Amino acid sequence: MNIDLTKLVIGNEDEIVIDEVLEFSNDRFVGTSIRELKDIVFSGSVVKLYDGTYQLSGTITGVMVLPDDITLDDVDYSFKSEFEEKFSEFGDSEEKSLEIVKNRLDITEFLWQNILVEIPLK
Repeated sequence: MNIDLTKLVIGNEDEIVIDEVLEFSNDRFVGTSIRELKDIVFSGSVVKLYDGTYQLSGTITGVMVLPDDITLDDVDYSFKSEFEEKFSEFGDSEEKSLEIVKNRLDITEFLWQNILVEIPLK
């Protein structure tokens, strides 16, 4: 998911509101216990802070289809992940954080990581 930050960068807008349905390819499930993702929705916003940094905050909700520990049957697991992440236009290159490229912010990998931390251990 790419977000165009141009209106924030030039100061025309104070906030960009996002409400998107997300889809991830089955290739992403390799190496995880996720069998399927359903009804994944990201609702949030990006704001430019006074110190020149940006803040992405929001909530990811949806349903993971996971194997049952005993029977290995598919089990629906509803989840909700809330987060708040600050980043800057000129981030530290050693950090694996959000990066602005040509006034665009790709948050796909960041959202995927937030989904992965919601997988229950049992």
